[in-house]
Amino acid sequence: AYVNFARRHPALFRLMFSRFAATNPDREMHASAQLAYSGMLHSLAAVLDKPADDPEVKVGAIQAWSLVHGLSQLIIDGQVDSHT
Repeated sequence: AYVNFARRHPALFRLMFSRFAATNPDREMHASAQLAYSGMLHSLAAVLDKPADDPEVKVGAIQAWSLVHGLSQLIIDGQVDSHT
């Protein structure tokens, strides 16, 4: 879903992860970003059968996010064929 969103909405995807979004004081924007990360964190915790605050879960969530975010960036920048 993450990669498909980036493919369908590349400008919005870039805006969502820009410096503007990271430094914007809007609480709703930060809550939305936290909600997306929280979903990934809790899903991984369930798969690993560990609490969400377990260090292995936290590291795994960052690794998973890095993977899908990096792949998304490569695809929308034309560095990777999105059909492979």
